[in-house]
Amino acid sequence: MQNNAQRRLTGGSHFLITIGIFLVFIALFFGISEFLTSTIFDVRLSDLKKIPAEDFTRDQANALKFSQIFTTLGFVFSAITCAILFKSNFIKFTNLNRPPAPLSIVLAIGFFFGLMPLIGLLIEFNASFSYPTELVELFSTLEKANDNLYAAILKYNTGTNFIVNILIMSILPAIGEEIFFRGILLRVLTNWTKNVHLGILVTSVVFALLHFQPYKFIPMVVMAVIFGYIYYRTGSLWVPIILHALNNFMVVLGDWILKTQDSDPGVLSPDYEFTVGPMIIGLVVALGAGYLLLHQRKKVDFSYE
Repeated sequence: MQNNAQRRLTGGSHFLITIGIFLVFIALFFGISEFLTSTIFDVRLSDLKKIPAEDFTRDQANALKFSQIFTTLGFVFSAITCAILFKSNFIKFTNLNRPPAPLSIVLAIGFFFGLMPLIGLLIEFNASFSYPTELVELFSTLEKANDNLYAAILKYNTGTNFIVNILIMSILPAIGEEIFFRGILLRVLTNWTKNVHLGILVTSVVFALLHFQPYKFIPMVVMAVIFGYIYYRTGSLWVPIILHALNNFMVVLGDWILKTQDSDPGVLSPDYEFTVGPMIIGLVVALGAGYLLLHQRKKVDFSYE
């Protein structure tokens, strides 16, 4: 049996091991995708970062989409490796074996999307911060790089490309990121600190930091906190995976509507501003769904030896 000091040491080492494994696999799969994209598409990923989205050719956009598959594999393989090192069954360790209850899915969707007006306000709040000139330059560079990446992927977003983009931008990132962040990292942190709230918060901060979008840092932390608590209260990792995928799908769908219907996508537009009425309705829906979620009895046990 381990004493408290030994358990703290083990928990801390598991956290560092988890982050280390994640960085190794992300780097490994980036190298693999760099090699394969240069071989298959005759394109170097490092060169794509210098090209404005509007100048992307179809092959260059396809190369970028192809590389996103390997990013997801980096998340999944790092999660599998961590579970093996911690002498646990990967599926059980991440609770992927626990199917979500239909009611849990409905309540989670109501809670999350009811809070979307609030998240929109947080985006504006985060963007209004004043930073030193050096940080402004760095943050602007990171934001422009991410915006350019998404715009390049969505440049071709009609017909079969729309279906491919749903897979690349919505489904795969949701599965990979939730498996690693909520399925592995949250469990490791909570088992170490014995505090699920601290575990959710730290996991959410790491999640937001690794997206390299400083002007959206606060809303991304809030979204990740929501995913963490919904996972904790519903007992199934599939629920935050579904929410994450739906959130990303809204971006793809909004762009598709803009390109194919030649009309304003409305609430799906990234520039949409909620009025007071929808904000109040969303808050009421979120409070009601949140109250019912609190009474879910399938809380996750994050402990492991």
